Amino acid sequence: MDTQSTSLNEQPVILEKPAILSRLFLWMIMIITSSAIIWAYFAEIDQAVPATGQLELKDGSIDVQAPTSGNVVRLHVENGDRVEKNQPLLTFSPTAPSA
Repeated sequence: MDTQSTSLNEQPVILEKPAILSRLFLWMIMIITSSAIIWAYFAEIDQAVPATGQLELKDGSIDVQAPTSGNVVRLHVENGDRVEKNQPLLTFSPTAPSA
């Protein structure tokens, strides 16, 4: 009985290299993980903080004027949106000038 148990322990162990797909899969996981860590370190994340208050202009008041008169057809911005200079805020209905 001892001879049989020692013969099982003395069998040679055959080590094989992992398949190329296994190695490729491991490399892909390492690259993706490394990329995610690098991105998380260097990425700038925008943060918005809601606050209430009163808006005051630095140089007094600014008049917003329309070049024509008419009914408002569409608003291009909503309350709280940021706007750029010369950005259209609304669209008027096309009306013929009355004489």
